[in-house]
Amino acid sequence: NPDKLDVVWGCDRYEYTLLGDGTYSIKAKVGATIPNDVIIPSTAYGRVVAHIGEDAFSGYTNITSVTLPDSIITIGDYAFANCSMLGTVNIGENSQLTSIGMEAFYEVTEIVTMFLPNSLKTIGDSAFALSSIETLAIPDNVTSIGYEAFYESNLRQITFGANSKLSI
Repeated sequence: NPDKLDVVWGCDRYEYTLLGDGTYSIKAKVGATIPNDVIIPSTAYGRVVAHIGEDAFSGYTNITSVTLPDSIITIGDYAFANCSMLGTVNIGENSQLTSIGMEAFYEVTEIVTMFLPNSLKTIGDSAFALSSIETLAIPDNVTSIGYEAFYESNLRQITFGANSKLSI
């Protein structure tokens, strides 16, 4: 994760933290009213939004869908944990996403499937634990799946590409 700086910009709903790599991390402002359909911007204040912050939207039970721009590189630890009504996460085929953090989708009980882009390399510990995820295709570039990543989830089908970089 890039070094965090003490520069925070905000609006009514979101807080942007300037990171050492010159990009922003986004998270919901404490106490903010967040819409059911969250659309993460690709830029803010003239800089790229590349990271979903730790605990960014954790516990917002009203969120039903999230759309991530291709600029997102990381989804932080606990980013959408306990967003129980979250059923759709839109990630584009040209996404730069490389990492899904620890417990990022913990107890997300409405999501059934989710597209994971080819850029993805790591899935954190308990990333989808206690979620309703049923099917996933793991991209070839994934090299690490964390401990209990799918613990007590509804996962019924997981597929790996012919050129998977995972090893046992």
